[in-house]
Amino acid sequence: MAVGIKVEGCKDIKIIDCGFSGLETGIDVSDSDDIHVDGADFQNVGTGLKARRVKGLKASSCTETTSSDFRLTPAAKIVRWYTEYLNMRG
Repeated sequence: MAVGIKVEGCKDIKIIDCGFSGLETGIDVSDSDDIHVDGADFQNVGTGLKARRVKGLKASSCTETTSSDFRLTPAAKIVRWYTEYLNMRG
């Protein structure tokens, strides 16, 4: 599985203004606290941000560009909605 950035067992991580293209997963975070992702650009990435057992995840100003053949699974739609909800809360 091709991953752009993998964060595991970390605290107070900031990922700012970076781009990911043609990957299975852009950012993969697990077992970590206080993760901030700002300004990430995901182009034709299967999963932009994957998070497991993470406390304090904040993602803002991220963009996604996909080909016209791309379709989100129902689970991915839920994750997208939840991320947008968190972004609106500030």
